[in-house]
Amino acid sequence: MKRIFISFILLVMILSGCFQGDTDKKSISNNLLEETNKDEVTIAIWEDDYHYYQVNFKMLVYGLDEIEKETGLKIKYDIIKGETQEEFFKKLNTKLYLDKGPTLIYLCETPIKIYTDSGVALNLDGKLKNLNKIYDSIKDKNNYFIPIGMNKEICLIDKDEFAYLDIKEPEYNWSWEDYKNIRDKWLEKNEVKLRRQFIRKIYDYSINQLDIIDTKNKKANINTEEIKKCIKGLRKEFFGGKYILPKDFKEEDYYNAYFTTKKISEQEKEGYKNFIRYNQNYIYIYTQENELYPYAIDKTIEEENGMIVSNIKNRDRNLSLGGFLINRNGENIEEGVKLIDYLLSDEVQMRLYNTRIEMYVLSFYPVNKDIEDEIKKLEKNRDLNDKALRIKAEELEKIKSGENKPKLTYEDQNMSIYILKDKLYKDIFKLVFADEEYSDSKLERKLQELENQYNIYLNE
Repeated sequence: MKRIFISFILLVMILSGCFQGDTDKKSISNNLLEETNKDEVTIAIWEDDYHYYQVNFKMLVYGLDEIEKETGLKIKYDIIKGETQEEFFKKLNTKLYLDKGPTLIYLCETPIKIYTDSGVALNLDGKLKNLNKIYDSIKDKNNYFIPIGMNKEICLIDKDEFAYLDIKEPEYNWSWEDYKNIRDKWLEKNEVKLRRQFIRKIYDYSINQLDIIDTKNKKANINTEEIKKCIKGLRKEFFGGKYILPKDFKEEDYYNAYFTTKKISEQEKEGYKNFIRYNQNYIYIYTQENELYPYAIDKTIEEENGMIVSNIKNRDRNLSLGGFLINRNGENIEEGVKLIDYLLSDEVQMRLYNTRIEMYVLSFYPVNKDIEDEIKKLEKNRDLNDKALRIKAEELEKIKSGENKPKLTYEDQNMSIYILKDKLYKDIFKLVFADEEYSDSKLERKLQELENQYNIYLNE
């Protein structure tokens, strides 16, 4: 990357006249620039994704120097800033209709329908020789989005806590009831300060169980008994005495700290920092390890004295995919196709599998089914935990059968609905963390106001 940057600076200096030379030298420089541009592949990515999933993303384009050497391509990131994902989409969209826009768009767990319907995404039928290597169950049947890696996270429970709490160990594929039971017993025996991590799992799971947006009939079902019950239950969970609440926190503070952006996290507000800080003493450790890597699971069990369990399911969509769309209006799209084909090849996908990074960093597992037997041979020759191997085999079979579905949806969700659901997620949060609990009549009025607003959005 450093080499690309230095080369770019030198070329800019040449074009701006900082280097003086004869006509022939200038002509040579211009020809070199033209040649470099022809081989350049630009990848557009949201700044937050690039930093938060930095290793994740770099694993997909692992070893830039090696890729450039092997393919003859120059790879450049177009990192797009945006305080929210919606702002990122707006900024990205302005780039997608330029004559020389970004070649590739990196997406993870993001709907693609807006890009396919608008004609921005290039259909890759017949253009990728390695397309059929992808597991059929995770493939975009219309061949717009190309996954390069996949991940299914695990959770770790401290084994020492089971005797302390006088509870038996749950099965690997534990239930939501198991999770709540263990969590509640742990909270009963410990003085716990309310922090963002304690809210996230309960709040996310509860909201994700609700069918609120009816896209088919363009209707929002917000003022319902189910949602009222959900809001009251969440408020009781967080304000019912289980936790020591943040000092002097108001609705606005909970909201800002929970949905924190870089701008807020850089402030000197100590309460926000404490609220955001991860509690190392919590019974659960969200490892961000990929259960498809038995050696990662094996090492986690050994080092942390923990019991691994599956991450609580978000309905039936629990598989993260990382990959690319090709921008039809992008520069050097043939080179973009070449890069994707290269990343799907047996050799590079095996390189992806064999790359190990530090603990607690999410890594991708290959999507290439043709190397499955080779991976099994490697795992058989390693001294790995039998349980870790069994979990990997079972979960991979669920992926292949379609039981474990990608969070990224190909057909059933467009970007406007995606953004609308994110907005609703935040609006309900404000009701849960209001300064004073809403009376039944006031809550009904507020929910009806929201329902009217969202119905207008859906029918515009």
